[in-house]
Amino acid sequence: MRPSIVEMHPPPSNTVIQHLKRGYIFSVSFGKYTIHLVFDNANRLSFAAPFKFGEAKKLSMLQASEFPISESGLMRILGCEVFDVACEKDGSLTLVFSNGDALVVYANDPMYEAYTLLIDGHEYVV
Repeated sequence: MRPSIVEMHPPPSNTVIQHLKRGYIFSVSFGKYTIHLVFDNANRLSFAAPFKFGEAKKLSMLQASEFPISESGLMRILGCEVFDVACEKDGSLTLVFSNGDALVVYANDPMYEAYTLLIDGHEYVV
């Protein structure tokens, strides 16, 4: 039996994604193959995809990180507000934080889920 082809779930609308703005990062937790960001308003971003994290102005010069993660500077965003958020057509998600850091989660592998968003009680899988 041949496995069926898995297609990427489309990202939520830009209107939904914008609900992440103005949320503060309440907790950052790590698993071997996933990272969870929980917001003060109970929204959540969980991702298991290649990502870039660092100062927004230097992000283009950084290499993407992949799992498993042995170290990360993501703890710097604890207590920071999401200043800006954007989602590309391919599903890649960018968050810019009040401390000048940015996080890009890439969603360009159609065989795997890249991230899960819990926004206002609704779960979105990309």
